[in-house]
This record gives sequence, C-alpha cells and structure tokens, in this order.
Amino acid sequence: MNVAIAIVLGLAQLNPHPALVSPQYSEVDCIVEGRVSEGDRSATGVEVRLSSEHGVARMRTDDTGNFRLGVPSIGNAMIQFVRDETEAERPTYLRMRRQTTTQAVHATRVDINIRPGTAAIEGVLRQNGKPVSNGAALLEAEIDATTTYSICTLTDANGAYRLEGLPAGTHILTLDARPNQLSVAIARMHKASRQRSVTLADGEVLKHDYDRQTGEFTAQLKGIGADEVARVVVVPGEFAGGKLSAALIRGIVERAVHSVEVLRDRSVIVPDLDVGAYTVYLAAFDRRSGNFTSVLKTMRLTFANVQVRPDTTPSLLLALD
Repeated sequence: MNVAIAIVLGLAQLNPHPALVSPQYSEVDCIVEGRVSEGDRSATGVEVRLSSEHGVARMRTDDTGNFRLGVPSIGNAMIQFVRDETEAERPTYLRMRRQTTTQAVHATRVDINIRPGTAAIEGVLRQNGKPVSNGAALLEAEIDATTTYSICTLTDANGAYRLEGLPAGTHILTLDARPNQLSVAIARMHKASRQRSVTLADGEVLKHDYDRQTGEFTAQLKGIGADEVARVVVVPGEFAGGKLSAALIRGIVERAVHSVEVLRDRSVIVPDLDVGAYTVYLAAFDRRSGNFTSVLKTMRLTFANVQVRPDTTPSLLLALD
C-alpha cells in the first residue's frame, strides 16, 4: 500500500470528526500528534491547524481530545487550536498558537490545555450608562516563549461578560462596548475600544466594568460639483491645516474612524463616536478620475474641527470653494 494512503487511512481511523481541509501531499515524512484538554477533561471537536511552508493541514480532535497530522518534511511549523462556539448561548472564540519544529523518524508531540488556568474576568459593558448586548471582551496572553493565547466573548442582554479558565500573569484586556458579531469582533477591536493591562492570580476573579461615552454631530455639505464625487471622512484629533499631498491623504485614510461617500450637497449625521476631538474632512474630486494621481490633481478639500460630547450634537458647515 502507498505510504501516503496508509497514513491518511490511519488518520481517518484515529479521528471520527471529518477533516476540514487537508493538502493532498504526495509524501508525508513527519507527524505532529498530541492531546488537547480543556481544564481537566478532553477537548472534543477542537479544530487543529498545522501550518508550514507546504500549506495548512486541518482536522478536529476526536472524542478523547487526540489529533494526528502529517507534513512532507522537517522544519518550523505553527500549530493552532481553535474552539469556535459562535452559536452558543454565550458565544466564545478561543485560539491558542504554538511554534513547533517537525522532525523525521519520531513524531512531534504537542499536548496542550486550551483552558490553561483558573482565573477569570467578568464585568458589565455600557454605552452612555446603558447596558450593551453583544459587546465584546478579548483577552490576549503569552503563555511562554512559543505559545500565545486569546479568548473573546460577547455580552448578554444585561451587558455582562465573563472570561474563565485564564492563565495567571499579566495580559492585555480589550473591551468594545458596541454590538458585534463574534466573527468580526476580534478584527475590529482596535477601533473604538478600551485596552488595558491586567494581572491575574490563580483562582482570582477580576471584576472590570466599562462605560463607553459617545456622541454625534451633523454636517451641512455645500459646493459639491455635478461632475464630482465627494467623501466625508472623520479622523481623531484636531488638524490645523496643511498642504494637500499624497502623504496627507494617505494619513487621513489610515486614521479614519468614519467615511461615507456623497454625490450632492446635503446634510449628514455621524453617530456613535467616542467623546473627544475630531477633524472632519470633505474631499471632492472628478468622478472620471482613474487613479490616485489623477484624483489628487482634481481634489478639493476642506475641513472643520469638532468636539464630540454625549450631551450635545454639534452642527458643522463644510463648504468647498
């Protein structure tokens, strides 16, 4: 029997959960195997991803938490363990990453606990004093020099969240008091979020609440030409003015927290901004512009500074000459 076929059959017998994606290697010289636990019990159905220069092999752990994956050659690899409970009553996404080195002759053994501690963090997320349902809480930790850990969950109808099974030590906690879907929560946590360092001891339950203060403003737009496309862009901080340049435009785009395209003079409202100072830009350019250089040549730009507070709605006038 072909060696590769024998290994595939062996993996199928070992693991009753079907493989998610498996590269069709012509040869498999190295094996990575191990057991995934969750606290003091076996972790069943955890997705295991083994990434190397040859691609990614994936499978789920079996009923005893075991897995076995093959790669074509020795070398550095990244192995990830993912527990995605998107449909659970309290959605949670957990991921642990470990750097490893595959070797010939002997299988590389990787045993891991995806609930690596006994600490917990809990609290309530609010926005302007009101509980936020489906707000997000994310903890990121370094277990050791080769292993990182992250866990994200959403708040319930009362704004409450709880992260448990956490390792002792100093970690990064990020809280986002906006409605999220779990699938996009981690990707957007860097915007409109509160991030802090937390130190946990074994068995400790740390309580941490967050009340996000927000506001909005309106802007009246004038001077947009019939052959122009315009865009309103909101950037944190106050801007004193400067020469229009490619660097300025790129900086505005990179730092923007809100952006909307407009085709004519009208009034717009920009909601759900963290309290603080912002610069609001109105940029218009010829709709026939085909690339960034031609956009710059035809662009007209104006701006205004605004202070966002939770108790008022400032009104701006953005008029292009």
